[in-house]
Amino acid sequence: MDDANRLNPKGKTVVVADEHAVFVLGVVSTLRAIPGCVVVGQTTRTATMLKLIARHQPDVVVTGYNLQNDYGAVAGGPPIAEICRISPQSRIIVITPQASEALHQRVLRSGAHLVQSKACTTATLIRSVAGGPKASESDPAEGLHSALSGATKLSPTEKRVLELYLSGMNITAIASFLQRSRKTVSAQKVNAMRKLGVSSNQELILIASSFAISPPTA
Repeated sequence: MDDANRLNPKGKTVVVADEHAVFVLGVVSTLRAIPGCVVVGQTTRTATMLKLIARHQPDVVVTGYNLQNDYGAVAGGPPIAEICRISPQSRIIVITPQASEALHQRVLRSGAHLVQSKACTTATLIRSVAGGPKASESDPAEGLHSALSGATKLSPTEKRVLELYLSGMNITAIASFLQRSRKTVSAQKVNAMRKLGVSSNQELILIASSFAISPPTA
């Protein structure tokens, strides 16, 4: 909360979009903790994002590089030119898991104001929404490489605990499901987060879609 208070984007409205619903949830959860920041819309689909932007004319658009089309399939890059046309005052932040400087520069040239890695910390995300120069982050690969390295060190049990947590289960429910003590499950989650280099549940959700940790399907 210290970062939120220090970097409060007063009165800012935000639309959040990404192909991964769990990533959208993480971003929205982070931004809603910032006083004065109002998330006016969230989606995984390109068409819905554009409708939300046209309707709300948000101060900031946070969008993943990939979104879904109307059929749920992954579409191409974000329609930055269209966003600029329908809401020219919006600050566009594109978040991508690809640590490619060439890609980042291409996105910036298309009209985006900032490019961030999906492995960025909550403090970095807050700073991005609060405002700043039109640029790519100084080392777009650093955070993602750190998270990817940590993911390879997770034990099967730690990964399973994170998967269940990301599906919406709390520690008590996970302990019951896995038939383990709550203390054991809590320790496994803490150890997993330490290996991933994250210090909060929001950061965990933010980086989950950058590598093979996702909610289990029914």
